[in-house]
Amino acid sequence: MLPVNEKTFSHWLDVMLLTTVIFPFLTILFFRAAKLISNAYMHSPADRVLPLTATMIFYVWTFYFLQQKTEAPLFLRSLVLGAVISIVLDFAINFFYKVSVHTTAAAAMPGNVLVMMSVTGSVSGATLVIAILVALLIGLVRWMLGSHTIGQILLGYSIGFACQIAAWFILR
Repeated sequence: MLPVNEKTFSHWLDVMLLTTVIFPFLTILFFRAAKLISNAYMHSPADRVLPLTATMIFYVWTFYFLQQKTEAPLFLRSLVLGAVISIVLDFAINFFYKVSVHTTAAAAMPGNVLVMMSVTGSVSGATLVIAILVALLIGLVRWMLGSHTIGQILLGYSIGFACQIAAWFILR
């Protein structure tokens, strides 16, 4: 892989910010304004179908962009592919059981950091500890808010972490 210049890296981050944060957020606002979902909390499985579908589309496009249109580094492509797989699993499980999508996303970073530690050795153990602590904090907040049960939170962690590991094996 060629060295990455600041402009290229900034371009990747711009695309990722738009397609994985801003577009999904605006889509949820649109669904709410159009009364396609009952509220932004999306407690019912029916309320989660459209937002998860839209998010899948945005994340698949992001992965396609990073994989096919640019020479993005493995950690970035792996992170997004893991997120795509996680969203697909969350979507499928949503019809049978409520999964914490927040903890699914939160567990992605420790999973990706662990992969990069084992592959490159250039990521510190402190980075992994911080990623784990942030993920645990997110789960704790979701539980304290009463948004999820411990089972829903643990399932989210399991999906997010396992999908990051799987994504790395798929891409390597």
